[in-house]
Amino acid sequence: MKRLATLNNTCIPKVHIAAEASGNEQPEVDVSDEEFLQFETSGVPAIVTLTKVGKHYIIDATLEEESQMSSAVSISINRHDRLTKRGGVGVDPSIILD
Repeated sequence: MKRLATLNNTCIPKVHIAAEASGNEQPEVDVSDEEFLQFETSGVPAIVTLTKVGKHYIIDATLEEESQMSSAVSISINRHDRLTKRGGVGVDPSIILD
């Protein structure tokens, strides 16, 4: 969820590209120092991967942690607050509901 919050709070500079360039000419690009745009994230699902390493579960494991995993499941919540699951073998379903 932190990743989605970070993306929602991220601003990028507004960029204007002049349409007058033709042929082999490079278009003029103006990157604003004063105007910024925010990402629209209301329709972006929040996705978390739960990885089992030994007897422990790790949320959004690193590549090193994943190399030691015995199973994993990805869970997402869409904009309608519907929970979906993709993949996953050997994960006790009770931990998802906690």
